[in-house]
Amino acid sequence: MRRTKSFGTIIIVFVAVVSLLLGYGTWSSHVSARKAEDDEEASHEIDMKNFFTIKAPGYTQLENIKTENNFDGTYYYEDMTSDGLTIITNMSAQTTIRDAQKPDAYAINFVCEYVDNDAIVTDCVQDEKLTEKMVYPVYKITWEKGSNEDSRQAVGVVIKTDLYTYYFGYSCPLDYFEDNADFYNEELDGIEWLELEE
Repeated sequence: MRRTKSFGTIIIVFVAVVSLLLGYGTWSSHVSARKAEDDEEASHEIDMKNFFTIKAPGYTQLENIKTENNFDGTYYYEDMTSDGLTIITNMSAQTTIRDAQKPDAYAINFVCEYVDNDAIVTDCVQDEKLTEKMVYPVYKITWEKGSNEDSRQAVGVVIKTDLYTYYFGYSCPLDYFEDNADFYNEELDGIEWLELEE
């Protein structure tokens, strides 16, 4: 009787251990699946909430020219420096890229359609370092508008995410652009994602 009882006890313990291991495997799989869902939701939430800005802007006492905050999460801000020369544009619109459209063509069209309808793009190239840093394609783009004394030149970046496309850039009168171009580019190289608070 003692041997039978011991053997039975061993069977019960063995079954319990197997059940526990199987249960752990199911629970572990559930946790992993849930974590994947949470990561996906977090990524989606960040994509919905984030917009990018430059790090440590070199200008103070900016005068706001235009502020638009739209219900769909898009926005358009323009600020002017105290000397009235540099205009800083920070805006976003919903991404509408077509499957057959090349990314650089999309960036060019984005500037001409959303940033300034009178823009004439003179250069557009993907910035590999910023693309790696921002995790999304980043195109550095230069453009100009106007003629004679009203001519302005600009440099900025276009960043296309899954939901929104962003533009951040500087423009100034054509005669002053060369003197400011290095500073503009240094500031653009320092852009980073800034998460909006709810």
